[in-house]
Amino acid sequence: MKKERNTLIRWFCWWGWDPDKVEAWLEAMAAEGWRLVKADRLLLRFHFRRDEPKKVRICTDYPGNVTPEYRTLFEDAGWELVGEGMGWYIWRTEYSGAERPEIFNGVDELIERSQRLLLLFVTVLLGQLPFWILNANRRLIEFTTTASKVFLVFYVVLILVIVFAAVATSSQIVRLKARKR
Repeated sequence: MKKERNTLIRWFCWWGWDPDKVEAWLEAMAAEGWRLVKADRLLLRFHFRRDEPKKVRICTDYPGNVTPEYRTLFEDAGWELVGEGMGWYIWRTEYSGAERPEIFNGVDELIERSQRLLLLFVTVLLGQLPFWILNANRRLIEFTTTASKVFLVFYVVLILVIVFAAVATSSQIVRLKARKR
């Protein structure tokens, strides 16, 4: 954490299958008087500037195909784009009263967002099959050196994280569909 008088930089790790956590955290920061100025391209490091405490609604979106109309639609509805990266968009709007604004009209849009994310995870996992098939048949990588073993460990951990992400996203879709009923 880096803090000067009027600026603050904070790291926050969040997962695509649970964007509510980053939304709630950013809203709490705004309520404490820290206005989000920008986020890095990975959406893990957030830059804030001291401001008046405000009620803001933060919403995340993983839109897939972004058209020029996408931004216009949200901006015309009073939303401000405050971060984008890795396919995600972070939108903010100030509000008063008890009812929090939403960028989604219903659960169907949340399900679609999660399905786009799941498609990404499945595509990445399926993209690994040629590597494993070719390596099993031709021994492209022997995994006998220390470097190749370290690579294998990191690679397997990465694949396990992606598998976990796919399962967690699938579970989120099931919960959203149950909420829809």
